[in-house]
Amino acid sequence: MELYAYSTLLILIFGFILQFKYYGVKYFLHPSFWFFLIWILSVISFIIYISVGLTYIIFDHYLIEELFVYVSFTALCFIIASSFSYKKLKNNSAKWIPKFSEEHFRIIATTILIVSLISFVVGSGFDFNKNREIMVNQTRSAVFNKTAPTVLGIISSVLWGLNLPMLILSGYYIGNSYYLRFNKKLKRKFKKYYFYPFITSVISTIIMGARAGVVASLIFMIFGISLALSRYNDVSIKLLSKMAKYALIVFLAFSIFATYINVIRERSNISNSNTVMRWSPYPILKPFSGLLEYMTDHYPGYQLRRVDSMPKEPRLGQVSLSGITMFSVPIASQLLGTPVSIQNVFDLYAPNIIIRSSDLMRTNALWESTTATVYLLLYEDWGYWGTFIAIFIFVIITQLIYNNIFRKKKVTFLSILPLTLVYFLWSQTIFSHVILGSWMTAYIYPYLVADIISNYMKNSYRREKLILDK
Repeated sequence: MELYAYSTLLILIFGFILQFKYYGVKYFLHPSFWFFLIWILSVISFIIYISVGLTYIIFDHYLIEELFVYVSFTALCFIIASSFSYKKLKNNSAKWIPKFSEEHFRIIATTILIVSLISFVVGSGFDFNKNREIMVNQTRSAVFNKTAPTVLGIISSVLWGLNLPMLILSGYYIGNSYYLRFNKKLKRKFKKYYFYPFITSVISTIIMGARAGVVASLIFMIFGISLALSRYNDVSIKLLSKMAKYALIVFLAFSIFATYINVIRERSNISNSNTVMRWSPYPILKPFSGLLEYMTDHYPGYQLRRVDSMPKEPRLGQVSLSGITMFSVPIASQLLGTPVSIQNVFDLYAPNIIIRSSDLMRTNALWESTTATVYLLLYEDWGYWGTFIAIFIFVIITQLIYNNIFRKKKVTFLSILPLTLVYFLWSQTIFSHVILGSWMTAYIYPYLVADIISNYMKNSYRREKLILDK
């Protein structure tokens, strides 16, 4: 098992370095950037666990090895796919130049932040456990009791959903300002409202009593920064070194934050928390205990769910492609009172993480609420050998989507939707719930609304200009 772990780590590190050599600064925009980075951290965390004798995350050596084989195969697929593409993209630049004005961004980002602050004050504040309990209960109620969302809930969902394109825009403005400041030596200030979407994400994460929202918001900001920097072929080393320093600070801050959240969830103080106590012999690792747990929880999840949750026959895409099959047509679904989707029309299996977790609780399953990596869902759909084929196809699709951002000019959010989807998905492969259900809805509608707002404001500006000219 250790041989598999070290071999996988070497393949991941080799692939990560090679991809940087292929793409340079454009690699930050490649979805494989997150796949390699996240799994390097995950495998290192696994090796640390084993090295210090924390073997409670191991239930079946064979299944651990199976998971490492899938990860290694994915890395090799990315290396091969990039080897056929990088030369064509070497001198090209990303073609996305958003038509969303900075002033409109400021107004919307400020509005969303104010609403988030009101929700925070009215809610439970910094009581993470109470916030998480409320969120879980509301989610379970919506699933099992079919309760309809409140008007305030709908408004909040729309605003927080719109924060997604604002996060990308904020990253784009920051990246563009960085380039002009360090490459062109122009005096370009970072405006404070650039960071409003990230502050909103942190507040909403606290309201939900979670931590994943902070990670996701950082990923989308980096996505926006990468879209900006990939427009240029002369990004300086100085700029990259500056960004690397900030990345290290963010990494250390999140490590401490993750440990803090774990301690709170255990409803204990820092001195007797299991999260910290198990690392008592290793004081250097104590501050990172939350991050180490965050990066390794999927290992027991994969092993256990591979045994107790697999169907007798492969589901043939009904799980891993549920984002497509369960996407419901708007308006028509509301008028008919039932989702108009591929899943509903053809009576396909409808995966739901809440129902799955509840079923495991009823059977007293171990680690019933933990995640289990996206590879478990691929296995559930396609079986052992079919998973390799699915990985290869998805890597090729990802590479084609990435290549497309350098070929034709794009100005709308919907034009970068495919890249956004694969970018985020590859950053979440250590989780098994990210592609369950109609998850694409959370991206399609916010992008659509942002484009509508952009067009409306642009047309309004033109009309006002015509009136003034007359």
